Amino acid sequence: MLFDEEGMPVVSYPNTAERMVPSTAKFYEAVMNNSFTHSGDEALNRHVANATTKTSSRGLMIQKANSKKKIDAIVASIFSYDRATVPVPVKPVARFFSL
Repeated sequence: MLFDEEGMPVVSYPNTAERMVPSTAKFYEAVMNNSFTHSGDEALNRHVANATTKTSSRGLMIQKANSKKKIDAIVASIFSYDRATVPVPVKPVARFFSL
């Protein structure tokens, strides 16, 4: 069963420098400003420790510090924070005026 079939929005989120650089910057700023908390989940802690930064042609993003170590949880955190903080588009309301 697919999420969109259940009425849950599904968004394609390619792991490219074009997407990751601004998302990483937004996540970093939120962390530094204490904008959210972290439960202390061991897997997330481990994946954060396994990540390092690299500078691409577009700016700073994360990568694996060691090719055998996992960083999926921190990448998912960055993706989800980015999506959660995108403003919801407001649908225009049709207004009719009678003279």
